[in-house]
Parts: sequence; C-alpha cells; structure tokens
Amino acid sequence: MKNHFNILLLCCFSLNSASQNYDYTWIQINPSQDTTSNDPLDPPYPSAFLTFKTSPPTINYFNGNLIGLRAEMLMCDFQGSPLFYSNGYNIYHMNGVLMPNGDSLLPIAFQKDYPLGYPYPLAMMGLPRPGHDGDFYILQHYMENNWTYAPKMLLSMVTDVSDSVSGFVSFKNKVIFEGQNSNRIDFFNVTKHANGRDWWLVFSNIDTEAHTKTFYSYCLTPDSTYLAQSSMFVGYEPVPDNPWEIYTLQKVFSPDGKYFISHDPINGIRIHTFDRCTGALGPLYSIPFQMGHWYAGGVAVSPNSQFLYVSNAENVFQYDLTATDIVSTKDTVAVYDGYVDSSDGIPTLFGYPELGPDGKIYYFIQGHDWVHVISQPNIQGDACQFIQRAFKMPVRAGTHPFYPNYRLGPIDGTACDSLGINNEPLADFWWFTDSTLSVRFSDNSSYEPTHWAWEFGDGGISQDTSPVHTFPGNATYHVCLTASNQYAENTICKDVTLGSMATLAPEKPNRIRVFPNPTAGLVRWESQGLGNEAVRVYNLLGQLVLEKKVVENQLDLTGFSAGVYLLEFRVGDERFWEKVVKR
Repeated sequence: MKNHFNILLLCCFSLNSASQNYDYTWIQINPSQDTTSNDPLDPPYPSAFLTFKTSPPTINYFNGNLIGLRAEMLMCDFQGSPLFYSNGYNIYHMNGVLMPNGDSLLPIAFQKDYPLGYPYPLAMMGLPRPGHDGDFYILQHYMENNWTYAPKMLLSMVTDVSDSVSGFVSFKNKVIFEGQNSNRIDFFNVTKHANGRDWWLVFSNIDTEAHTKTFYSYCLTPDSTYLAQSSMFVGYEPVPDNPWEIYTLQKVFSPDGKYFISHDPINGIRIHTFDRCTGALGPLYSIPFQMGHWYAGGVAVSPNSQFLYVSNAENVFQYDLTATDIVSTKDTVAVYDGYVDSSDGIPTLFGYPELGPDGKIYYFIQGHDWVHVISQPNIQGDACQFIQRAFKMPVRAGTHPFYPNYRLGPIDGTACDSLGINNEPLADFWWFTDSTLSVRFSDNSSYEPTHWAWEFGDGGISQDTSPVHTFPGNATYHVCLTASNQYAENTICKDVTLGSMATLAPEKPNRIRVFPNPTAGLVRWESQGLGNEAVRVYNLLGQLVLEKKVVENQLDLTGFSAGVYLLEFRVGDERFWEKVVKR
C-alpha cells in the first residue's frame, strides 16, 4: 500500500497581491452521484459556493456536474474571484471544463474503488506560490488502496493557469515525503514563514513498528521544497501496532502562526509553540479531552490568536492560549440543543470548524446542510455568540473548507526578516446589530496595524480597535475604517443598514399571500401570475440566512430560530416581500 501528499503549482498573470483574498469563496460539492439536474437552482444541487465578498456571506449555486466526498478545494485570485476547483481527483476551470493535464491526481484504480470521491478529510489545500504573484501551490494528502490505513507519501504537482477558463497542469505527482508500510501521516497544516514570503508545511509521521511519532517542517520557497526540521516529543500517546487505531485528527495553526495545535479525540489537545523563522516546534503542552463521537468535533483559533475553541460532538469549549495555565481557562460556550432535522433524522452535532476570512468561525456538519457559527470569536465567554444552525447550505457537507491564513506577514525585525517585506495593513471589519441602534464593530484587519480610525457616517468617530457606536436612527450609514502602522495605512468603507428590511424595502401588495403565518416550519404561498420563485430569507437585521429555488410554492423553515423573517421573491427585475413569523 502506498500513500502520498501532493503539491500543485498553478501560474497566473502577475498581479498586485495586496488583497490576499484567495479564500473568499468556499465550495461544497454534493457527496452523492445524483448530479443530473441542468438547472443550478433545482435540487439536488450538485455544488454550492459560500462567498465572503459580502457580510454575511452569500450562498451561490453551481452546477459543475462534479462529485465530491471529503476532499474539495476552490482557489480564488488575490482579489477573491474564483479561478479553479478540485474534488481531489481532477482540477477544473470555473466553467466546469477539465484543466489540461488536470486529471488523474489519484490513480484511476483508486477512483474506481471510491467513485463518490476521495474518502479522507482535510486532504487538499491551495497556496499562492512564494515570490510569484498569481501562481499557486496545492498540497494534497494522498493514499492508495484500503483507506482505513492513513496516507504515507507527500506528492507535489505544478499547474499554470492564466485566468478562470484557461491554463494547464504543468507537472503532477512529485513526491515530497514517503513513509514506509508501517507508517501513517497525520493531518497537515501550513503557515507563513517569518520572511513574509515562503510557507511552512508541518505534519507528523507515525511509525507503528518503532512506536515513534516524528514531526516534520518543510519550507516551500519560490523554486524548491526542503526539510528544515524533524523532531520527536515525549508525551504523545503510545503508538499502537495498527495504523487504523491512531486517532489524531485536525491540525491547525493559530492565525499569527505562533501555535501548532493537534486534535486527538482519545488523548486530548496537543499544543506546541512554533518558530516561524526556523520551523522548530516548542515543548508539548497537553489539554485532556474526550471528543465523544469520532465523526464530529475539532479545533479552531480566534482571529486575534488568543482563544482556542475545542469541540466534541455536543460541546464547544473556549481556552485562553495566552494564559500561563491554559487548562484552567476552560469555558463552555455551546451545548448541543438536541435538534434533529425532521427531513432526515440526522442530529446537528458540532463538526470541523474553520476560521472564515470574515473573522467568524464556521462549523460544518458531516452529512448535513446546517452550519453553526461563532460570530465574535475574539470575545471571551458566552459573548463570543455561538449560533447553532445559523444558516443552511443547499448541499450536505462531506467535509469542510481547509485554508491557511493568507493574510499573515513577516515578523519585522527578526533575523529571518531579510526580504524587505513590510507589514502594510489591510483594513477590514464586520459588525453586529440587535433591535437597538447600538452597533458593535469588530476589527478584522491584517498585517499588524497599530492604529485604527473609524468614521461612522453620522459624524461620529473612534480610535478604538473594536468600538461600540450608537447611531441616531434607522438608515444606511457609510462606515469607514483606516488601519495603519509605521509602514502604511489602508482604508475600507462598508454600508451598514439599521432597521428591518421590511421597513426599508418597498411594498408590493396583493401579489403574494404566505400561509400559515405564524408557522412552525413549513410555509406556502399563493401568487398572482408568478411561477416557482427563487426565494431569499432575511432576518430582521437584514442578514441573508437562506437562498434557494423552490418548487410547489413552499419553503421549510424548520430549525430556524423563533422570530420574524422577511421572504424576498425575485421575478425578473421585480422583487416582492412578505413577513413571516416563525414560532
């Protein structure tokens, strides 16, 4: 049995890479073979996009006739426009056409054994190639034959692409690391080198004969990949004879690259400090933990790198990574409420989390379409606002998105800060509203700003990092944030709308009647002269929570929190709104 880990290199036209929005579109591929629909809005949806160019992110539908199971990846250019995607077997342009030489990332025999897609999660990641704007590496965890034995080899691939509909894979299946038959490679992750250009790839290799666990740090440079560090640590679980009995799952870096964290559902959370200059891991720190269910739970770190979120199937705990005694800071911030979707009987447990480019943490549930969200992960305790079933995707999750922190710069002033790259801030923010006029703003800027200047569009200003501002009334305000440090400043402006969408939207009476209203879940409607409509659902904060093409003039709101929602029907250039009360 052979196992692998891959790298692909894709080349685009040289562009200014300041935005670094490579992760602004997440893909969910339908984990089934039923992809016969020709209408991207007709169920079953072959795949869907979650796009972070808006806040909250919007859901878009995509009929790529692509089957995926547990390895799926989509890469955007630096501005956040989708370039290409993969299901672990092939690479496709965004028009659904196979990229030249983009087939057979895994052997055909393996694909025949697993026709629904690559069966290993967290297996594929894309990276911009160091020193080459618009070029991309792709890392892939790969194995052959019986997937109950984990991958053993690391492969490398290179692809050139000029835009979203052209390009080719220039070479593929280059081995970086190859283990032996008695070995197992755990999950991997990646962070930026202290020089602000190169990447660190870190993973562990387990030898079930020697009963040892060795960590490797590979450096990915513009034109080479080399092993920089390897080390073994005392304190890891006894290595069993059978590789299938090794349970180490998700590995993450904190956004600042200072911590490398492993999630082991049997033996606990393992934390190492990480030296972004040398690639060396620091001493082991362990947090006892039981996951509870093997298919759920994981780890994520807040955007400010202070709070670690650890989940099993039914609980989410918060730890303070900056504390001397991390274990003592444990705080329960979510408990599974027992909800089971009536349509399929699947419980909405807590799955793998992923930090989004908007600074929120998203929990995808394997086999389910609901997504949980931590809205303010930089805040301690329950104020982090864990929202169970915040929204639905139109495609059930086979895995979850898997991206590094693309917006991490050099460590200024260190010995490795040798390329003349400075941390020039990239401003960003998001906001949270309730029924009042008081709005909490949260800084989401990158590249180490030291000063913040807010203009709220009503004459108010602030220099706080994440201020709370009270507006004079319901309206749309043009809010701007300027983030700066000794090297540069950057400004971003966004429109913040206060007041219900029902108040701000024009009325279109006598065209649609929604019933029953209030409803416990299923709502239907009658309309004059309208066919099956594409429907958007907003909460009273004006946040889009669901968008889908409906059939038979009905929509299931089961699982939505009790409250008032606004249904928006779009027919051509016309829009129609109706309020519905969910009990």
